[in-house]
Amino acid sequence: MPSGTYFLMDIGKETKKTWNLQQMLVIASLAFIMIPLIAGSSHASEGYIEVKAEEVLNKIEMGEPVEYDHVLVQGDLNLSSLNLSKIGGTQGSITAPVEIKQSIINGSVDFKDAIFSKSSTFESTIFSEDASFARADFHDSVSFENARFDRVADFGGAKFEGDANYNRANFVGVSSFYLANFKEDASFYTT
Repeated sequence: MPSGTYFLMDIGKETKKTWNLQQMLVIASLAFIMIPLIAGSSHASEGYIEVKAEEVLNKIEMGEPVEYDHVLVQGDLNLSSLNLSKIGGTQGSITAPVEIKQSIINGSVDFKDAIFSKSSTFESTIFSEDASFARADFHDSVSFENARFDRVADFGGAKFEGDANYNRANFVGVSSFYLANFKEDASFYTT
């Protein structure tokens, strides 16, 4: 019998199998490495269509409606780099509706100081990085129903002039609504 430490594992009542310590360490190491890889790739394997953040930002800058369903947005959505008409010193006005539903935004979202002139929907969307809507002005209704914020969700100082729907939204990280102003109905049912 070769030297080394061996373990006996009971497999059933009658069968015994001998495992070498090195074999057990290799199997445990592979499991330790593979489980996070499998879990991390689950979004891409669920049939999401990949869209680059630049495509979304280009639509916003051109004043075109943003309509996506079941997509994986890759990259940061940062409005500060866009040439939007500045109103009263704020970031700029988004003149078309924004609808990103049942999607994953795999990057940070920086919509602070933005003015949403039309309705906006982020229903059942996962925000995987920090999302800032600080001081944003929603002139029409907005829905984050069933949305999930995995990191920081900042709505501090935001103005909601239409209905705001956060029903069943999940705030995993820190969230802030400090000084947010809701002029119409704000719904946070089971949030």
